[in-house]
Amino acid sequence: AQKGLQLIKVINLNQAGINLFNFKDKKDALDNFHKTYNDQSLDNIKSIYFAILKKEKSSTYEGVRQTIDGETLYVHLKWLVLPSYEESYARVLLSISDITAIKNYQKELNKHKDHLEEIVLERTNEIIKLNSDLTQTNSELYKKTEELSQTIQMLKETQDQLIQSEKMAS
Repeated sequence: AQKGLQLIKVINLNQAGINLFNFKDKKDALDNFHKTYNDQSLDNIKSIYFAILKKEKSSTYEGVRQTIDGETLYVHLKWLVLPSYEESYARVLLSISDITAIKNYQKELNKHKDHLEEIVLERTNEIIKLNSDLTQTNSELYKKTEELSQTIQMLKETQDQLIQSEKMAS
C-alpha cells in the first residue's frame, strides 16, 4: 500500500481540498498529498486496488485520513475513472467529503446509548429485586391473612358456644 501511494500523483486540487487538509497552498498540497494518509488509510488503499483489479470504474467508501498537521479526519470518498481512461486509470476524479463531525456525533451517541443501557440494566435489576421482595411480602401477608381468617372463625365458633351456653344456663 505504501508503494502504491508513491504511484499516485495528484495533478489538481481545489481550494476546499487545500483547506480540508490544512495545506499552505496548492503547491504544498500537490507535493505533500501523500502525507494525508495514515495507517488507517492504508486499508482503503487496499480496497481501491481490489476495485481496480475487478475493473470497477468507480467506488464509494468511508475512510480515515489526516491533515498535514496530523489531525484525524473521517471522510467519505468517491472516485470515478474519467472517460477514455478506463483501461489505464491514468485520470481519476476523487471527491472527498469531511464527515468527522458526523462520526464524532455517532461516537458521542454510542457513548450515551451505552450509558443508558447500563442505567436500564441497573433499573431492571432493581425492579426484579423489588418484585421478588414484593412477592415474598405478598406471600407472607397471604399466610397471615389465612391465619387471621382461621382465628376469626375460631372466635366466632367460641362466641356461638358462649351464646349457646348462656342460653342453656338461662
